[in-house]
Amino acid sequence: MNRLISETNQKQAKFAELHEYGQDFGDFYPVGHIFAALPDLDAASKARTSLLEAGWSENDCRHFEPDTVQAGSQKGLDEASVFSSIGATLKMVELHRDLAAKGCHFLLIHAPTDEACAQVMTILNRGEVSLAQYYRRLVIETLAQNDPLTGRQK
Repeated sequence: MNRLISETNQKQAKFAELHEYGQDFGDFYPVGHIFAALPDLDAASKARTSLLEAGWSENDCRHFEPDTVQAGSQKGLDEASVFSSIGATLKMVELHRDLAAKGCHFLLIHAPTDEACAQVMTILNRGEVSLAQYYRRLVIETLAQNDPLTGRQK
């Protein structure tokens, strides 16, 4: 039991500290990646399998469970820098936390080019997507956003 708790804590800490190829004053900001929220494990698994079949590696298409994102996001919010409150980063992290609390699973997908981004979205749009955001150098671009409770697109 303690081993399971330890592994869960390690996953949460790893998510909270994830910076990938860029960061926004120490906060979650994975430049060149799409961070997608999917309504449940089945949707996330299907999307990830499709991405792997299309040529993405396991390291370039990572799955995060709701509890990991919720705890990691909360930790990020609790430890956020003053600079991060200037932009939209904290609002995005709050949105991730809230979607995780509703049971969404997440994929972090490396998409370093516009072409790769388009390919990812073609695959993701075959199923249900609650949120997909592309992290550019200075902009977080929302590619898809659907209310997970009503299914309505925003």
